[in-house]
Amino acid sequence: MENIQKYLISAQFLTSVVIVAICILLWVLIRRLAKKIIKRRKISGKNATSTKTVFSIIKYLITLFALLTVLQVNGINVSSLITGLGVVGIVVGFALQDILKDFIMGTNILWDNFFSVGDVVKYNDIEGKVISFNLKVTKISDIKTGNIFTVCNRNISEIEKLSDWVVINIPVGYHEDKAEVTKVIKQICKQIETSSDVNSCEYKGVNELSQNAIYYMINVHCKPEIRYAVKRQALGVIQDAFYKNNITVPYNQLDVHIHK
Repeated sequence: MENIQKYLISAQFLTSVVIVAICILLWVLIRRLAKKIIKRRKISGKNATSTKTVFSIIKYLITLFALLTVLQVNGINVSSLITGLGVVGIVVGFALQDILKDFIMGTNILWDNFFSVGDVVKYNDIEGKVISFNLKVTKISDIKTGNIFTVCNRNISEIEKLSDWVVINIPVGYHEDKAEVTKVIKQICKQIETSSDVNSCEYKGVNELSQNAIYYMINVHCKPEIRYAVKRQALGVIQDAFYKNNITVPYNQLDVHIHK
């Protein structure tokens, strides 16, 4: 008890308290600074994630500095401790190698701009919107079902960022008049553009000549997260327009030739 009382009034203890207080103050200031920078500059997506990551690293470095300084002030040989921690770190590294892989891949995703929060991506068979990202995991909301998937960053070796364009190929029979079909499809594009979810709709012309049909292509520009809803709306417009103008959509046919 007497030793504790002596330590509490010693220069070592007071110095340790001052060091910890300064570090806590710096930690609070850095946290507030990060929030102000993100809010004032309206930083979002990848830049917001990068900013938060940088400030987090700074806070951890301050914590490590405070710990080592306090130990040094209290007479503990920091050099020997670091050497011992190095050996322990190797052992722990083998045990936690999957977590380390997550952090390494998360850093690569962040700095190589694979994607950012808000992007719509295709990962394996999932097409979804990135709703959160950190150095360990990525959360993706499936735009078809609304289900949320959590993916460890070490498993993200390839990912495709989806564009804002939805390509629709419209099959038309060979017997239809090309000029009339082109006229109707251009009218369809104008009608599709009236939707509040659509930014623009472009007619691109003939895209494919198949065995049973000529495919005309249109591109619909919309937010990737509503691409399937927009496509369904567009197909409904196409169906109605074809019905009104007596344009038929061909189906697979088989010609059988019989030789007597």
